[in-house]
Amino acid sequence: MTNPGTWWKRLCERFSVVPQEINAGKQASRRELLSVKPLISVVTPTFHREDLLARCVQSVLAQQVDAPFEHIVVNDYGSPLAPAPWMDDPRVRVLDTFRTERCVARNTGAALSQGQWLYFLDDDDFTLPGAFAAMLHTAQNSDAVLVYGGYQIHNERLGQSDTLQPQVPADVFPLLFAGEVLPLQATWWRRDAFFRAGGFDPTFPAAEDIDLIRRAAFLGTCVGTTYVGTSVRVEHQTTTSQWARQNEFTYAGLEKALRMPETLPRLLASTQGQPYWRGRCAREYVAAARRAFRAGQSATALARLSGAARLSRGNARRPAFLRGLRRKPSS
Repeated sequence: MTNPGTWWKRLCERFSVVPQEINAGKQASRRELLSVKPLISVVTPTFHREDLLARCVQSVLAQQVDAPFEHIVVNDYGSPLAPAPWMDDPRVRVLDTFRTERCVARNTGAALSQGQWLYFLDDDDFTLPGAFAAMLHTAQNSDAVLVYGGYQIHNERLGQSDTLQPQVPADVFPLLFAGEVLPLQATWWRRDAFFRAGGFDPTFPAAEDIDLIRRAAFLGTCVGTTYVGTSVRVEHQTTTSQWARQNEFTYAGLEKALRMPETLPRLLASTQGQPYWRGRCAREYVAAARRAFRAGQSATALARLSGAARLSRGNARRPAFLRGLRRKPSS
């Protein structure tokens, strides 16, 4: 695993990461806080959405939890943020990364962070009361690499909200491989797992969170709480996500997993006795074979069909397998 300190120095040199100036009083308060290492590090990339950012940061600072935490705001706009009251809180640090894209911004914040648990919260989303206490209780009672919670999806333009409380098995890798999604904003990451997984891929302008969560899930188990702790804003007109390229990079992330020699044995072991999920995973292999044939990659296509055949072995006539084979991801 790359040493986070070394990675941070390289990022500073390459992208001229600059911490915003803070007043002397805040420096003194921060020195006092640094004597107690934070257990939780919140990392928020932001790009010229200061009203939404203020709501996000304030929701974090209002969390009541029996553990120290920090909030690292990575301003990727290219111009300094306007002064705001939340900047005076010594738990907040602001960095400027000068339009490096959000993957680099998140990786930079993670490299600078100190917490055992990392939480990536976008600037247009916010936490709900009690979120940190519920997530920390779940995290401290497990050895999982990922902790997830319930969340709200909110469309402000349409005035619509939905509440989701996912309940997934400890080995979530087959579900993620099959196209199911755990939102980045509703997950906490064990620090070492984030760095072992390689962080966010800067070559992915979309679906970078799906790609990373799939890679991290390969490293261990996950555990969840049904407590609804995050409000996730969905509004394609103003988001920084490149939705037009979402499918393209969802497939690219899946191809990463398919190229890993450990993937098929892991899927076979994890879905033993679960014909429905065998069918869902076989579906992805068949779809990947179709894409490879269309691209003129016959050898790759045959390898993908071979994977689908192994997943189908002993299940091809079972109704649950066939349902999985026909089922599209709920995302």
